[in-house]
Amino acid sequence: MELYNLWNRTVNKICNASDNALERALFQCLSSQCELRILEQTLYIICSNENIKSSLESFGQKLIEELLKNLDDPGVRVEIILFSAFNEINSNVVVPHSVYLNKTFENFITSKKNQEAVILAKKVSENPGDNDHNPFYVYGDSGVGKTHLLWAIANRINANNPDSRISFLRADNFIRRYIASISEHKDNDTLFSHNTITKKDVLIIDDIHLLGNGEKTQQAFWGMIMDVLSQYQMQLLVSATSEPLNLVTDDSVRLFLQSIKYVKLYPSDFKTKKKIITEKSKELELQLSSDIVACLARHFKSDVRQIEGFIKTLKSMSLINEKPISLIDVESELSRRNS
Repeated sequence: MELYNLWNRTVNKICNASDNALERALFQCLSSQCELRILEQTLYIICSNENIKSSLESFGQKLIEELLKNLDDPGVRVEIILFSAFNEINSNVVVPHSVYLNKTFENFITSKKNQEAVILAKKVSENPGDNDHNPFYVYGDSGVGKTHLLWAIANRINANNPDSRISFLRADNFIRRYIASISEHKDNDTLFSHNTITKKDVLIIDDIHLLGNGEKTQQAFWGMIMDVLSQYQMQLLVSATSEPLNLVTDDSVRLFLQSIKYVKLYPSDFKTKKKIITEKSKELELQLSSDIVACLARHFKSDVRQIEGFIKTLKSMSLINEKPISLIDVESELSRRNS
């Protein structure tokens, strides 16, 4: 949490001190796409994608200097790195706090159709590790809020117990490690370090549909999960795009999955999308008229990430042009993207 606050304070200070609208827009974007970690006297600025990394390398010298000044440790060096690369050098799974700390039940906007899922998620957060809902498995189309809901559970657990330890694992990260373990002739027991999986209170596994249909991969992954649940007291939170039995072919895994409960998240309706757009624009201190909100709600089907990304683009446009966003601006940008 301390590094999270340091990052945001530093970015805000640089933005407030800059007279360059383009520079302010750049750093506003960076603030939500990077996080900090310190390992062995190295301050890692971890970037969500290659474009953010390149921008920071090209224009981020003032930001880096300010970070080092606030750390007040002359022995620390700085390295700008991607999440995927950081995972390779860090024995623990990365928990991207700067992206997920703000994912709560309070700001999870959803339709009445998803109220059952939210109620169940809150029950899990109040009684983590309960056998009736462990693992907690949520599925639905991309962008409907699965990751937000899982992190809302984890953050509520952490709020109730600040000492709780939360770990985050994407299925594609598991696959990379599994393939590496085969090439290095390691067994499944050494696939992950002891601290990475077992010494946690909450384990979030995102996008397990990325595991694919390979039986050996499925056996290794779900075998690890079954071992963890049988030996350690932890809450497992899982997301996917499909029901669990649609994702596996191995008979032993299917037998296990038949015993777990799962819940579906449905796409947002028009009214809910307008609420989401309004709240996301408020978070960025971006004024959008009701006509613009309705236009965006009609244009975007259901993927909240696409909506968030477009609103950030509008925020950058507003900062660069130093004027409010108009409906003509929005329609022009949507047309440009569709061309």
